[in-house]
Amino acid sequence: MVAIRNETKFRCAGSLIHREFVLTAAQCIEGQRSLYVMLGAKDLLHPLITVAVKQAFVHRSFSRENRLNDIALVMLSHSVDYTDYVRPICILRNAESKDDVDKIRYLKTFGWGIGTDVKMSYNLNLDIRIQRFDRNYCGNKSEESSFCGGPTNEGFCAGDIGGAVSHYLKLDDKMHPVQIGIVSSGKCGGARPYVDVTSYAVWIERLIRTYDEPKSAPVTNNQVPKTPATDEMPLFRDCGETYLTANIYGPEFMAKGVMITYHESDSLILGFFQEIEIDSVYKHPEVHKTDIALLKLSSGLIPESTTN
Repeated sequence: MVAIRNETKFRCAGSLIHREFVLTAAQCIEGQRSLYVMLGAKDLLHPLITVAVKQAFVHRSFSRENRLNDIALVMLSHSVDYTDYVRPICILRNAESKDDVDKIRYLKTFGWGIGTDVKMSYNLNLDIRIQRFDRNYCGNKSEESSFCGGPTNEGFCAGDIGGAVSHYLKLDDKMHPVQIGIVSSGKCGGARPYVDVTSYAVWIERLIRTYDEPKSAPVTNNQVPKTPATDEMPLFRDCGETYLTANIYGPEFMAKGVMITYHESDSLILGFFQEIEIDSVYKHPEVHKTDIALLKLSSGLIPESTTN
């Protein structure tokens, strides 16, 4: 997650998808000047990196009135170096993968409350589970390039405007966070359309390859360069993470952890909204010196297709 602001206030959220490009909602940046992107900004007051926006690209068919094609790319004034805290999210490039993506029932988004009905927090503390609904739930507000969904808890909002809606998928035999959608409405409760990022993969790739000079040649005649066929590929190979994070709950406490082993699954999709009991706890023998422990789960992770 990144935050985008102008000279006076925070405008919206976005996602780093390339060393020089951030994906966000068109409504956030249309008509704006002097924009800045804040990366590694768990605390908005102390971001790790702040980069000026060199150029903004709003989808030419964007309609502010009905929020159709609410997608935009911003080009940074310089490329950023990837770190443990600044990483690009993956975007799927193969149209064939859309059928698999459309079957994912639960997604996730994060945020600070930028552009929502709730009071904005300077700390990244919103962790929202999004349930996917049938398109009919959103009525005529939903189109082919969007999907219908809403927070599973009615007390939660839809996420930060422009923020990524994501899910962990198996790419190149590793788990990566993949951006499935963009938050286009910050209202709380109920179903609403989210931008379907997979539908815009060609548009995203064309723009980035055109302006990412001199590393790649400009694209002409509306043609996207051909790439070798694979089972599944992200737009850019250096995206995402190679680990799954976990929340660990106990009596009156919550901690964070990282999955370091898991059983391989033949399914492309591996659900990460799963509650699994802890079977055993292994503390380091010198725990007073080395604050580390291993937890053994009572069962393995379950492929998304078999979860409720």
